[in-house]
Amino acid sequence: MDKDTKKRRIEDDKTILNQGIRDIEISQNLVKQDIEKFKTVSEDIDEMKHNAEKGLALDYLLESNIDTIDDKSWSGYEQFTDTNRKLFTIANIFSSDVQCHHDQTFALASSAATLNAASGSGLSGAFITFSSIPDPALQTEIKKIWTDTIDHELESIRTDLQSEYPQLLNDFNKVVRDWRSMQDSDKYKVLIEIRSIIVDRLLDNICPKEGPSSKLCKTSWCFQGIRLRIFQAKFFMIGYRDESKLLQSTLEIINKIAIDFQNHFDDLSEKGKNKTSGIGTDILFRNVISWLHQALINHKTYFKPTP
Repeated sequence: MDKDTKKRRIEDDKTILNQGIRDIEISQNLVKQDIEKFKTVSEDIDEMKHNAEKGLALDYLLESNIDTIDDKSWSGYEQFTDTNRKLFTIANIFSSDVQCHHDQTFALASSAATLNAASGSGLSGAFITFSSIPDPALQTEIKKIWTDTIDHELESIRTDLQSEYPQLLNDFNKVVRDWRSMQDSDKYKVLIEIRSIIVDRLLDNICPKEGPSSKLCKTSWCFQGIRLRIFQAKFFMIGYRDESKLLQSTLEIINKIAIDFQNHFDDLSEKGKNKTSGIGTDILFRNVISWLHQALINHKTYFKPTP
């Protein structure tokens, strides 16, 4: 590729990332403002609860001394409790409002976690890519900026597998050990092994190969012609959840991750079958690890097992 084409690609990437940073800063500032507001909201709610508890304590006290309450005091009690009853009846409506906002906040938090995991998904593959640059000084500068993330992703995957799919953990660890110890010429073998764990033992188990035609996997979001591995990957992440209830940003990320897996599956099959070695095999393995990391995060957050 010529120098000008490379420069244009880098300029395009800089434009996208700069816009992304601006958008993230807007979100960051709004969230910080909300945090400050919610400190006040929390204090107000604490005080409301305290006032209700004082009223309840008064009721218990008066109840135990009911014979000593004169008519004048009783009249005053009735007046202020009438006001309080109306006020604290509204507390039920307020609680519903808070629950609704909580659901929205949870959705935003989940979307942020999903996007965060996805935003780092290319770091691992890119890290190995830069290792081929012949200039040691440039490599050193790159490593200062772009840290390898695979250890973090592997640890997260192990934790999730231990919790959700412990029967896969030993085989997953073996694949990772093989990948780290094998000669480059043999690394195509781990592509077949990781594909087997993800497809044969995870996706095919949760959603059998019939895919869109399977009665088990009928979903509101399935459409005619969807490719099997896209369907299975998406089903693994959200199951029978109504995608219209997801935030648009969340849905966009989930759809991207599902499509990415179809591409990874095709590459795993091709490179494994053809016994392909070299840097491309390493990058693919790392990208599949990043994919599994993201998919498990979404599975934990959004998967709905029944219609």
